[in-house]
Amino acid sequence: MKPKIPLLLLFIGLITFIFSCQQSQKVNTDVYTTALKLSDKIIDVYLTIDKINENTYYRQSLASILTDSGKTIAFKPILRNKNDIEIIMAYKDYLSDVYSKITNNENISDATVKADVKALLTLVDSLHPNVYSRKIEKISALISNPNIKFDILTYYVVDLLSDILYSDVKKWVSSVDSAYNVYAYKLDRIPISVFDMQKLQKYIYEPYKGNKKLVEIYKQNLKQEAMIYKNKFKDKATGAYIAMKDFKELLLELHNANPDMSFVYYKLAKIKAYTNKKVIRNDEK
Repeated sequence: MKPKIPLLLLFIGLITFIFSCQQSQKVNTDVYTTALKLSDKIIDVYLTIDKINENTYYRQSLASILTDSGKTIAFKPILRNKNDIEIIMAYKDYLSDVYSKITNNENISDATVKADVKALLTLVDSLHPNVYSRKIEKISALISNPNIKFDILTYYVVDLLSDILYSDVKKWVSSVDSAYNVYAYKLDRIPISVFDMQKLQKYIYEPYKGNKKLVEIYKQNLKQEAMIYKNKFKDKATGAYIAMKDFKELLLELHNANPDMSFVYYKLAKIKAYTNKKVIRNDEK
């Protein structure tokens, strides 16, 4: 009689394989939901970074008033593109519904999620006509597939949003650079006569004397402070785009048959580090 041990080992191996697949699927699901929450936080942080520059234009106007001419300059504040805010909020709606479907083990390709994507694409196409046509067509084709997977669909949605975010960030960074340059230019032209030297001396810690020198030091300190917060703003704004890019790469890796989980966790850690950074206003120390 032939031994039955090999058959038993085969059965045990099969059970182990099935269990490991289930565990792997659970791990991936946990990673998906974590990544979704972090992606939502990226957007939340991006929508609040303008706090860093909330009094920039007050300072500019003040510097303009105090110049020799006494004429004010009509500064236009750095405003968010309202169109892109609508798109970003539509993306958040999509994330929310996908997260709900995954955590409740529901079909990711149901009508609710598809409606979110269609609304997002319609919005992008109407607000940016002919700019993102190819990506819109690609995603439209994907949502017509009843077997579409969450990771690949979200990958292309994030790919589209990343492009929009990148364009928005470039405008913001350029605007912030211009705002700083105007502020520094006007600050240099404020005459000594408008400064109260007794009060000014309380803000100067360097061991120097002479009204002209003290005023120059004070102006330099103001410019340095403005430069620090300008760079904080730029880092936070560009960081949002980089974090979205990391999220996109994470999704692509998870779509592989055997994803490199060390790479995935590294990307998650990077995104989490970005979303955990405090947003500081430029009137805070």
